[in-house]
Amino acid sequence: MSEEAKQPAEAPVFPEDIQVIRTVETLKVVADPLRLRLLAALRRSPASAKELAKLLDTPLKGLYYHLGLLEEHGLIRVRSTRIVSGIIEKQFEPTAYRLTVDRALFAPEAPAAAQGLEVFVSIVLDHAHAEIQRSMALGLIDTDAPDLEAGGITLGRLWLRLKPEQRAALDRQIKAAWLSYAEQQATPDDPEARYYEYLSGSYPVIAPPLDGKEPQL
Repeated sequence: MSEEAKQPAEAPVFPEDIQVIRTVETLKVVADPLRLRLLAALRRSPASAKELAKLLDTPLKGLYYHLGLLEEHGLIRVRSTRIVSGIIEKQFEPTAYRLTVDRALFAPEAPAAAQGLEVFVSIVLDHAHAEIQRSMALGLIDTDAPDLEAGGITLGRLWLRLKPEQRAALDRQIKAAWLSYAEQQATPDDPEARYYEYLSGSYPVIAPPLDGKEPQL
């Protein structure tokens, strides 16, 4: 008898393009860096807990807890099951390729508006911090590189004094540039291509007290 037996195949249900997070509780679930890495890995390909543990170089035992939370909040689901050595092994997949947050969570009248915004900012910045540290540890980022093509990194903050309509126009231009390059992405089999992460944001601040000069870092 075969050691490995698969369940009867069913018609595949593909992930949605975008899933909207509508509760602070779900937002907190995806705030964890490891869970974000799990979601990113599953977006590339469905995988079992054992495969994810090997891929992310993390203990298998602890992954079940995180996968359970993601499944409980509808962020992942079981794609298929199979029996390996008498044990049921689940293959997980994301319920959506991308996540976005319902802006109603941040509305002033929302009971948990401040908490929701705090969690969201933490997700964005903590995830970026964790990814940068991981890339440096793997040698993907060279802080001494003379240019971006040699593996350099760009990080900075820029203060601009703009009219509201100018700020809106600049944000639209940045978004348009992102969408343009998203449509020009290299194919997965291109040996010269690799993944890059871009982080962008704009928000009102008080005037920086730097002798009237606009700071740039």
